[in-house]
Amino acid sequence: EIRAPLASIRGAVALLDEHDATLDAGRRIELLHVALDATRQLGYLVDDLLLISRISGGRLVVERDALDIVAVVHDAANAEMSKAIAVVEQEGIPPVSGDAMRVRQVVTNLLSNAVANATESSIVLASITRQNDDVRVTIYNEGRGIPPEEQSRLFLPFASLTERRIDSTGLGLYIAKQLVQAMGGTIGFDTQPGHNAAFWFTLKAATTPLAPGRPKPH
Repeated sequence: EIRAPLASIRGAVALLDEHDATLDAGRRIELLHVALDATRQLGYLVDDLLLISRISGGRLVVERDALDIVAVVHDAANAEMSKAIAVVEQEGIPPVSGDAMRVRQVVTNLLSNAVANATESSIVLASITRQNDDVRVTIYNEGRGIPPEEQSRLFLPFASLTERRIDSTGLGLYIAKQLVQAMGGTIGFDTQPGHNAAFWFTLKAATTPLAPGRPKPH
């Protein structure tokens, strides 16, 4: 996973270095975009590896503030550029207790997983519901589902699945699980192999109001 973006950066920069005088402006821009995209990909991977190091070393620290989960899910869905995501929520969803940055990371990881495994013609749906003292976020997609033989490995780091990995690095679902559990929540999935999959997580409703200046739930 580290070699792939490094190879893209090295190749793009080498072409710019060796053939700059003969490259037209369009080709230069294309090579710069290749290098920039690969740099971002490498940065995400390094961030994931550093986070896993903190998790495995017992050094993960998460905040437990009141936050607007509806706004977090909408923001994460709007940031996904490769596929439209529909977000639906019950009325009166309360703030949840969690770490805003880490909750956003969990939602982004699950959305990326759903988009990567959805069929081209299907939608990805994110729903937010209240369940007693919990708030549940569910990310649903229509696709290949999760074969029974793969299900026990879904939340393992660097999981090697038979057809293709659920996420690009094999780390996204593992990180999501560790973060949700660190914030006192639960995470799981439901699936119909060959048809669909739904990953979900729950967090406790906050017992304190949103901090001043933070948006209130929709």
